[in-house]
Amino acid sequence: MEKSMTEDGDPGNSMSEKLAGIISEEYLVAGVHHDQGKPSLALLSRIALEDTARVMDFGAKKYSAHNWRQGISWTSIMNSALRHLYAFNDGEDKDEESGLSHLAHAMCDVMFLLEYYHLDMSDFDDRYKGNHNVQS
Repeated sequence: MEKSMTEDGDPGNSMSEKLAGIISEEYLVAGVHHDQGKPSLALLSRIALEDTARVMDFGAKKYSAHNWRQGISWTSIMNSALRHLYAFNDGEDKDEESGLSHLAHAMCDVMFLLEYYHLDMSDFDDRYKGNHNVQS
């Protein structure tokens, strides 16, 4: 095997090998990134997120891209999420209208509710909040 020649005609020593000898060790130390206490977004499932995004694309075409951000009745969204979960529970994997996963549809619904909750969009919170001491 023939050795490559460097710019100065030296066989076998590449430019990167020479540079590595010149760069001091202080520059080779790994950088620091302060992310303690921040959510580990890399732990989220890419598959689940992509399926959810497909449902969001379907909804953007059906309604409009950010229609859901205007606020929707919380019980309407819960009803939708539960219908999708019950359909999945009954053995139906895909929504008939969209052809997409019932679970991804439910994920969208729950995502909407989480956003509404965190943004204090309580004007749309029409949940029944009766007696919380009901015994079953």
